[in-house]
Order: sequence, then C-alpha cells, then structure tokens
Amino acid sequence: MLTSNDLWEKVKELGVEHSNHASDLYIPVNDVTQKLIAEYEFKKNVTRFINNIDGKPWYDVPFAYGPFWENVAKKCLDEAVVQWNDKN
Repeated sequence: MLTSNDLWEKVKELGVEHSNHASDLYIPVNDVTQKLIAEYEFKKNVTRFINNIDGKPWYDVPFAYGPFWENVAKKCLDEAVVQWNDKN
C-alpha cells in the first residue's frame, strides 16, 4: 500500500507529469499512474476528470500533493517558534 507521501515520492521518482490545486495532486491517467493508484491506500477517494488543457483524463488525488503539506508544517513550526520566543 502506498501512503499519500509514498505516492507523491513515486510520482517525483518516476517523472510523472503532475499539477496541483492546494493539497490535491493531479496526475494523468496512464499505465504508470493506474498502477500507482491501484496500490494507493486511499484509492476510493481518487476521482477522474478531463483536463481542460490537454483534453485527456487525469486523476484528482485529494490531499496528496507533498509540497503543500511541507509548507503547512513549516508555517506551523515558524508560528510555534514565534510563540515560544514571545513567552521566553
């Protein structure tokens, strides 16, 4: 089973074309991505759509775009540091 982070890492490792909106990862439907989605732990949450740019089917994988979560974690850490500094 692939976790969200594992899926994101595989997308990068395999050089899969991708896009995103906030935390949602968009990847084209093809032989490689079909195998990835089949192994994905939250595959029931994955939907398909027709990309307006290329007219081809893509997957919408909710909450799987890694950089979004990296930024969230960084902002939380930064805020915690600011709050700690204000108290000390």
